[in-house]
Amino acid sequence: MYTTLRNLSVAGLIFLIALTGCDIADSDEPSQGLEGIYVLNQGNFSDGVASITIFDPESDSVEQNAFKNRNGRPLGSVGQSFEQIDNLLYTIINNSHKVEVLQAENLQHVGTIDFVSQSDTLSPRYMIEAREGIGYVTNWDGFGSPGYVSVVDLESYEVIKNIQVGLGPEQLAKIGDNVYVANSGFGNGNTLSVIDTQQDKVTGHIKVDDNPINLAVDQSDRLWVLCQGAYHPDDTPGKLYVLDKDGTKLDSLTISLEAGSAKHPGGFALNEKDQTIYLLKGGVHTINMRTLEMDQINFIKGPFFALEFSSQGEKPRVYTTDAKGFQQAGEAFIYDLDGSAIDSFKTAVGPGDFHFSTN
Repeated sequence: MYTTLRNLSVAGLIFLIALTGCDIADSDEPSQGLEGIYVLNQGNFSDGVASITIFDPESDSVEQNAFKNRNGRPLGSVGQSFEQIDNLLYTIINNSHKVEVLQAENLQHVGTIDFVSQSDTLSPRYMIEAREGIGYVTNWDGFGSPGYVSVVDLESYEVIKNIQVGLGPEQLAKIGDNVYVANSGFGNGNTLSVIDTQQDKVTGHIKVDDNPINLAVDQSDRLWVLCQGAYHPDDTPGKLYVLDKDGTKLDSLTISLEAGSAKHPGGFALNEKDQTIYLLKGGVHTINMRTLEMDQINFIKGPFFALEFSSQGEKPRVYTTDAKGFQQAGEAFIYDLDGSAIDSFKTAVGPGDFHFSTN
């Protein structure tokens, strides 16, 4: 479900505004027929050309600009992430300050969550269902101010309130009545905010390592946290934590700068059935979930921009993308669980997130 933020100038941060993370999926959800693989393409930051590519694995066909083809207008600027809630696909468009609400089966437009009415400095990142009828959306508020979790009514698509969290809030994860928010600090943060979803209120913070961005919850209600590490001048390695549902740290793995072909990890995905973590760090590497030890370096050679794992379809697969420097159309790749290449297809510029449409 893009992938590091650097401690750079504002111009550098603007260029990297969408390079943060991969969505997480596990392998034990019931397998369904895979009708289409959706890819959210970020586009170039200033061009307003975010788009959706659809790949049909049965016919091996590709459709570019799927949102525009169905709705007669562009999607917006910087496609950040997908989140499906019930039959709706919430499509976060970062630099257009909005979330487009679409029918998941056909991408027909249903509504828009507009953050410009709140502030033209709010930039949405990720979304989660907090409780029935209520969604949470992480929002940056510029580079020097704390960010927010916006509380959204999923019937009216109105923002009810904004909950202040840390700098550069990124992914969210829910366990019980608590939602955990990764506060990246634009590379220098080291906390998770804990929000009570019954009160829509921050009730605590958990200290982790530098630059937490990616979160996932496994079937035992353990919280997995990937800290991507701080950038120059105080370069620190990434670190993967696993926390009990009460926030107690159970174990951690320091991901050394030398392991793999890139300095900092960019995301991960859980395959619970095989007790394997796929780690994006240039290429794809594997970690044993039981021992939290690095298993295979360069299990799939990169470099890649985004990573996903899904059990939907005939067999579980690993999915990656190559953004090709944001200078041309990107490409998506499909791999078997032994690392062998299965298929690939062209995308638009900056393929950064996946969604799997099932029947």
